[in-house]
Amino acid sequence: MDNIRIKNYRCFDDTGAVDIKHITVLVGANSSGKSSFLKFFGLIKQSVSEFVRGFFLWQGPLIDFNDFDNVVKDRDKPIEVDFDIKNLPIYTDFKMFRGQVSDVHLHLEIGKDDPEREYDILQKMIISFDGNVFELNFNSDRSAYIVINGIRSLEIGDVIKWGLTNSLFPKIAFMPNKEGFDDERSFKIFKRMQDIIKKVSAKDERHIFFTPRYRYSFDKSLLKKYISRQGNGKLSEADIETMSNMAMYFSINTFLDSLNFYMLHLCKKMTYVMPLRAIVQRYYRYNNYAVDSIDADGGNLPMFFNGLSADAFKNFNEHWLLPIFKFELKLRSSGEGHVELLVKEKDKEERNLIDVGFGYTQILPILTILWKAIMMDCVATDEKDDFCKSHIIAIEQPELHLHPRFQGLFVDMLDKVIAICHKEKKDVRIIVETHSEVIVNRLGIKIMDDNSYLKTDDVNVMLFNAKEEGFDTDVISSSFNDEGYLTNWPFGFFSDNVY
Repeated sequence: MDNIRIKNYRCFDDTGAVDIKHITVLVGANSSGKSSFLKFFGLIKQSVSEFVRGFFLWQGPLIDFNDFDNVVKDRDKPIEVDFDIKNLPIYTDFKMFRGQVSDVHLHLEIGKDDPEREYDILQKMIISFDGNVFELNFNSDRSAYIVINGIRSLEIGDVIKWGLTNSLFPKIAFMPNKEGFDDERSFKIFKRMQDIIKKVSAKDERHIFFTPRYRYSFDKSLLKKYISRQGNGKLSEADIETMSNMAMYFSINTFLDSLNFYMLHLCKKMTYVMPLRAIVQRYYRYNNYAVDSIDADGGNLPMFFNGLSADAFKNFNEHWLLPIFKFELKLRSSGEGHVELLVKEKDKEERNLIDVGFGYTQILPILTILWKAIMMDCVATDEKDDFCKSHIIAIEQPELHLHPRFQGLFVDMLDKVIAICHKEKKDVRIIVETHSEVIVNRLGIKIMDDNSYLKTDDVNVMLFNAKEEGFDTDVISSSFNDEGYLTNWPFGFFSDNVY
């Protein structure tokens, strides 16, 4: 997910397109909408992998928005979401034929066709890439109609129903279909392709056959060449164009499956960090859960550390905590099935985490999540077997209970993350919602520093409630120049009229 745009959501008429760079910083006054924007990523994460009656799971373990009516700004309009996917792998059972589609744009409209209806649905979905436009419309009675590159299901005569999946997007079924023809594909469109072939083929060659390589392809130029060969070079350009569009219509569920697999993998690698982290305990009871993810409040952090190998825990301390933050963690069994989490600061005795101050407990989950994403979960962007290579980490107010020096060290940690990303071709996007002037200024200092890995293209600073600062839109994008100064930035934003 390279960028996102949301309309008619919470306080926003339109956020405009927000680029999700390696580091995206959200700043603005209280109640300016920056927290609502960040929470949208938590909303997506908790809505995927669950069967929900509506489109989003409005109340969940990460986010509680209550319901659609509490989120939509104007109830007479849908919530609209737009985002881009740079590379979308096309999912098939035939691994050797898996291709990908580049620069996919999605437009979603979520709403209610009846204000009294209990839950919302995805009403419209428009997919565009490389000159192709797929439009899918969904009704609350589970009927649907689609328009694939101008080919309309209503004109074809297809009766379409849609159903829920364990990902974000519905799946459609063509009903009724020819006996022996599965409901994932339209027999009527297949019959029309056969009719076109019959016009130019001999009696014994009147069938079009799509091998898996072409059945799951959304490369129009490739499809056109294959269809031309199927027609023995006798098809007109208009017929070839029509049949290539029909082929995409025929395989629309393959595209929906690919989007759903992408969202499942993206959300598995998406982390939302709550503003208030879990209360620390002096002792933690052992359990035999396999902890492969860290809770949004860091509540399962001790058991995560307890499950690490000795080498991984050593790497976390020696290459992550000690070089920048000058402390390390230790685990100590306290007998009777309990474990202590200890902090060892430089030149000091080790102490229980609960005895070293609230700041450590607040920053530790964030540092651990960053380390896990980089060192354990990430694959290189040129790795072919992974369905989604992006990691998105959304962090609310990392500066809570942190001394300004630690806030600056947090930015130093971000610089280290970017260095690893560039060196090892890993794609981690960190979204930070903050009120900290230290964090923003430190980012500028790192960009100015020739020894830093942070560059101007790595950071995007979004100012919310910008109209109050004299701008024309609610949300504006700012960036650092090479000297570390913010461009397109209101004078005195952090300090005016404070003293």
